[in-house]
Amino acid sequence: SPLPNTLQSVAGVVGAQGRFGDSWRARIEALPGIYSDFSDISGEDITSPVVLEGAYLVHDDLEIGAQLMLNPFRSSKVIGTLGVTWLIDDYWKLEFWLPRPQIEYSISEDLTLFAGGSLGGGSFRVAEDFGDSVGRPNLNSELVDFREIRAGAGARFNVGGSITAELAAGWIFDRRFEFHRRDLTANGDGAPYV
Repeated sequence: SPLPNTLQSVAGVVGAQGRFGDSWRARIEALPGIYSDFSDISGEDITSPVVLEGAYLVHDDLEIGAQLMLNPFRSSKVIGTLGVTWLIDDYWKLEFWLPRPQIEYSISEDLTLFAGGSLGGGSFRVAEDFGDSVGRPNLNSELVDFREIRAGAGARFNVGGSITAELAAGWIFDRRFEFHRRDLTANGDGAPYV
């Protein structure tokens, strides 16, 4: 398969978050960095995905909102989603926000169990000679979108202060690599993860 051995990113996080009135919340987050296979890094590997989020607090236990995710490298430059946070009671919480929708159960202030899904991935540029190495010269210096869909469960433990440890396991249902400008898609098999 014409797939790179690795896809990596090194990025910073720059953003702001604020509340407006008693009910509105907004967040902007940019992740400027290098998104590449790290075979030959150049200025073409630099981009900055951006997340815009707005939410409305319906009441103390329910918040609804929307997100826009912008990525100049991705085939779909803008993706919008809706989200909800619902504190069902003192123990249960529904966090339905991408990329990690889940339901949580708090055993104590320090220990929370969770189950749900996650949507991972990103968009990366491959090396100038990547296509030559796999017998597909038209893939040289191309953009590839990577997507992974998981479902699983785990536990989160507050170690102390703002430090948290997490252990999760489950199944990867879909792993996809898409060279969108060349109309080439490679699908991976399912696999367990820890």
